[in-house]
Amino acid sequence: MTVLVTQDLPGVTDADYAGLVSELGSKLAEAPGFISHAAGPVDGGWRVNELWESKEAHSAWYSGHVVPIMPEGAPPTPVVVYQITNMI
Repeated sequence: MTVLVTQDLPGVTDADYAGLVSELGSKLAEAPGFISHAAGPVDGGWRVNELWESKEAHSAWYSGHVVPIMPEGAPPTPVVVYQITNMI
């Protein structure tokens, strides 16, 4: 089942986000189950929205690629997952 995954990244700057995309963007594009990524600045940081074929596909990506590069001691940011019933 397709899911929308949303995550707010407090304190992340334009430069921080650019660095993340530089490091992870090509790997993300090739990740099993990945559909699309859209992100932009919000008050106090960045918001990332992604479509995935399943929650499990996203979880595997996140734990295998994102968690290992998080700064030591950084608090985890909540990941919100929504079921998608239609995409056009």
